[in-house]
Amino acid sequence: LLGNDVAVQLPVRTANGEERTMDARLVSADRTLIISWRPMIDSSSPISVEQLQAQLADTRKQLRESHSLIRATFETGREVTVLLSPEGTVRYISPNYGQINQLPPAELVKSDVTARIHPDDAPRIMEAVRLVAESPGASITRQARVLDGNGKFIWVEATGVNLLHDKHINAIVVKSRNISAEKALQEELERREQSLRMALESADMISFEWNLADRSVRFSHDFSTYFGVSPGSEERERKYLTAFHPDEIPRLVRSFQNVEDIGGSLDEEFMGSVPLPNGQFPRYQFQSRTFYGPDGHPQRVLGVVTNITARRLAGENVLLTKARLAEAQKL
Repeated sequence: LLGNDVAVQLPVRTANGEERTMDARLVSADRTLIISWRPMIDSSSPISVEQLQAQLADTRKQLRESHSLIRATFETGREVTVLLSPEGTVRYISPNYGQINQLPPAELVKSDVTARIHPDDAPRIMEAVRLVAESPGASITRQARVLDGNGKFIWVEATGVNLLHDKHINAIVVKSRNISAEKALQEELERREQSLRMALESADMISFEWNLADRSVRFSHDFSTYFGVSPGSEERERKYLTAFHPDEIPRLVRSFQNVEDIGGSLDEEFMGSVPLPNGQFPRYQFQSRTFYGPDGHPQRVLGVVTNITARRLAGENVLLTKARLAEAQKL
């Protein structure tokens, strides 16, 4: 048939089992055998060879574009693609691994997935591989330190999906990315938060965050330790009113209601509920700032509470001393 155009008759069987004979043409084009025949339910002419060749060319073009897209997905970008066996052996690793980790991908193929993972992280990763391999379609995400081509450990976050049941893939597909920069920022944030907590402790202060969406309040220190009283049984933020004198609660509620409704800032003093050894009640200063959402409505409130009891007492003593001095000067 090479290079020929042959007319033949082909026996066919219809859907209801009836046998018929069809006029057909067999054409060899571009190492492909093209068959055209006269439709059984239509008396019009069969599709031409030129039309079939055009359709074949269009299909091949779509296939090339699809392959290009797959290569672009696997070989470029920030994510590295790895195919693992159920036992954790590397079957394939995308070429962009070398660009990201400065190590030829070929060196890792057929190696154990933990070959370059930090010894402290390797057991967790192997356990994750075992867990995901047990359930078709299962997915799991883990973070680990991986040795790069420069001999330094970098932080990597990887998500593995079990596609062992897919006959075309038959592997655990792992997508991983370098998160070292994010980790460094997270550690820096933790150090700064620790510094803030130490500064607050030395200043006898406590910070808080009030989420207006779910009505939750988060304190930087243990609430009971700082205020000397446990939260109450009321829901949401109202359970923290136990820290304040009953006479102060209506004013405190009004102040925070205004912040919730219209935003703004807060700078007020409130009396605590736990009396001091001298019988007086502690004094706390609230200072806060409101942050707004995309819709322009208040979203959360950040602030600090400062125990100003000693400051107030010292101020009162200064005023008392000044008054006594003024009286003495009159004598």
